[in-house]
Amino acid sequence: GVCGNYGQFIYLSWVQNMARKNGVSCNNYSSGGLTTRTWLTNSNGLAKLNSDEAKQLYLIALGINDSNPDVNKNVPVGTINDLKINDKPDTFYGNMGKIHDAIIAKNPSAIVCYITIPRIGDRYEAYSNAIVDIANHYNALLIDSRNIRLFRSKWWKNNLVSDHPTAPMYSAMSEAYEEALSNAMFRQTDVVNKYIGSLE
Repeated sequence: GVCGNYGQFIYLSWVQNMARKNGVSCNNYSSGGLTTRTWLTNSNGLAKLNSDEAKQLYLIALGINDSNPDVNKNVPVGTINDLKINDKPDTFYGNMGKIHDAIIAKNPSAIVCYITIPRIGDRYEAYSNAIVDIANHYNALLIDSRNIRLFRSKWWKNNLVSDHPTAPMYSAMSEAYEEALSNAMFRQTDVVNKYIGSLE
């Protein structure tokens, strides 16, 4: 099976489109507006992941809401050292570490793929850079959305509705992310190869 992203919508999402196209099962552990902090306490986040069957692949796409400049919603970035602490702090790094730990507890053989924020701009840069650090720290797959043409295009920027993708854009995202996932697996064979036995 394939486990969906921690994004916005359950049925109208790029990961659901990608799963349907490839004939695999997919569960989203998501709810609109979640940060890494609220994902850990939301019934559609950690609780749903813990109650579900283990998956072979987990795609983690968080950070847009964490980067919100509103002090009541913002989750501070923290540092890479937050991943090395047993009682990880309430920072973006720390919460992502808690999420990673929960996935590995659920399935130690899972492939985990981190995805940087599909937005360009100063608000998101520190969080996307943190995601790269986190993927490298855990020797996990990485998709850097900043390298995907779709997210740098005017079509993308000009067709968001209330800062969210529409159905045609989710379709475009699924195509872009499917190609990016394939490329990540090809480029990062060391990450994938250690799981080959568990995927047979």
